[in-house]
Amino acid sequence: MSSRLRHLLGRVFGDGAQPPSEPEFQLEPAPDLEEEMWLAALAADVAEGSRAQVVASDDFWQRIDSLQKEHEHLAMTWLQKLIAIRELPDPARTALRVRLLEVADSRGQLGDVIADAEALT
Repeated sequence: MSSRLRHLLGRVFGDGAQPPSEPEFQLEPAPDLEEEMWLAALAADVAEGSRAQVVASDDFWQRIDSLQKEHEHLAMTWLQKLIAIRELPDPARTALRVRLLEVADSRGQLGDVIADAEALT
């Protein structure tokens, strides 16, 4: 287990770290339609049994990074949607869960992803 993952799991399950402060409410601007359309098409394809190898690829992470820069919550939502697809291979699901924990941590929302943290242990 990497030290980064161990740190995130420690934050979720308690290692004496201070709980994250509540983030300030912010309206997010309209999402980048191109990235969302690409992710929606990918999710549909994966659910139908194709293109699973694209999930967690360099191109995939570039698109998630692009979305996350302006729309962290939307990036979290897409990670959660993809994690929920039964046909997704376990290594890709694990990579998505790790990233989900990182994004949730940056937003002070680790409590929202406890089930994903538990799945990594």
